[in-house]
Amino acid sequence: MIKTFVRILALCTLSFSFSISALSQEKPLFTFGLMTDVQYADRENSGSRYYRASPAKLAEAVQVFNREKVSFVLHLGDLINDNLSSFDTLNPIIKKLDMPLYLIPGNHEFAVGEGEKDRVLPKMGLKRGYQTFSRQGWRFILTDGTETGVIRHEKGSRAFQQNSLWLEMLKADGASNAFEWNGGIDSKQLSWIRKNLAKAQRKGERVVLCSHFPLVPEKAPEL
Repeated sequence: MIKTFVRILALCTLSFSFSISALSQEKPLFTFGLMTDVQYADRENSGSRYYRASPAKLAEAVQVFNREKVSFVLHLGDLINDNLSSFDTLNPIIKKLDMPLYLIPGNHEFAVGEGEKDRVLPKMGLKRGYQTFSRQGWRFILTDGTETGVIRHEKGSRAFQQNSLWLEMLKADGASNAFEWNGGIDSKQLSWIRKNLAKAQRKGERVVLCSHFPLVPEKAPEL
């Protein structure tokens, strides 16, 4: 039996709860930070969402990760809420991390204005929405669940029209995840995922697959 454990520092930027999960008292192979849904916007609060508080909470998270000397940090989507300029507020904060940061696109990243959607990934420092890396026998596969979503593409584009038809089919079938802000993974990315899973198997790596969206359709309305 192979005994390994990885320590995770998890910071929820909405409620800012702090926890450490460990499988044993042994020394971990590595430690990494985990964040999601910073969802910053310069707007008034809405319910439990305190948009203008997000930069300060993010800055505090950066301080914690730097203090704990984590190996890397993952952010699982929705760094911004709906305005492209919000990246200009958050990027100087995340650049203060002393370790690599890996970003995954969420639906709110693409809730920007029309004509701005092609600028989202460059603002995130990404050439494409999915990526992979390995760390001490673990392979992290970071997926882009927005590709087949309506919100991802400019209105009038071929991709928007195709995905709109697909969405209408889902609605007609009564699918619980049939929302304009939802998405999916296209065939090219699925092939890429399979290749990386096969590569991990050949190398004897364990795999952590990450996405912004739930794997179970019934959980989609909770986003």
